Amino acid sequence: MLRRTFRLPVIPIGPLVRASTKTTSPETDATAGAITSFLDSHPPSSVLYVSFGSQFSIQAEHMAELAAALEATGRPFVWAVKPPDGHNINGEIQPKWLPDGFEERVTATKKGLLLHGWAPQVGILAHHSTGAFLSHCGWNSVLESMTHGVPIIGWPLAGDQYYNAKMLDEEWGVCLRVEGARGDMDMSAIIVDKATLVAVVETVMSPTAKAAEMRQRARAIKEIMEAAREGGHGSSANQALEEFFKTMKLNG
Repeated sequence: MLRRTFRLPVIPIGPLVRASTKTTSPETDATAGAITSFLDSHPPSSVLYVSFGSQFSIQAEHMAELAAALEATGRPFVWAVKPPDGHNINGEIQPKWLPDGFEERVTATKKGLLLHGWAPQVGILAHHSTGAFLSHCGWNSVLESMTHGVPIIGWPLAGDQYYNAKMLDEEWGVCLRVEGARGDMDMSAIIVDKATLVAVVETVMSPTAKAAEMRQRARAIKEIMEAAREGGHGSSANQALEEFFKTMKLNG
């Protein structure tokens, strides 16, 4: 479309995604160790990872509904939890934002792990127990999820995230969007309730035909990305580079 519109060469690059899953300090190593222990204790593709990125968060009302939904499904989850929209995203979590006793209950039953602050996202997505990613659909998160063949539950919040989620759902077939979750694209959007969230989580995490199709498509994209990274004369990355040099030579 860009080539047709601007009549100029469009040379794709990438995938631009971090390859390493290693941590870099004793503090992050300790956190990663606890996460790995939790993930190791659950079967393959059974854990839901929840994160809205480092700069975004959901409304306080949505936090309570999401927590209630996660607990209601009974499925294991890792949630990189942050203060709700309108509060200091790097601040402490206040008890009023979550159901009474929520963190204590899910910790005691080993069904949930809440991460306060930093989360090793690439490492979590790379773990074999991670079955889906509830995400705001920021592009870095999308690339990291696809690199590891993990399907997405889309909850866009701002900017291009809505369009990313739409493409991932309608064109790539690797995402199921949360109904009514449109962030600042529609400030009058309904409150996303517990029942809606339970339904979408169950669709993606249960052995449904939709879930199987999403996983198959996510694995296919993972293979395409791996082929591009591995290189070789016929890889898409090398072809793009050769096209760039050819264009520069013709215009030089």
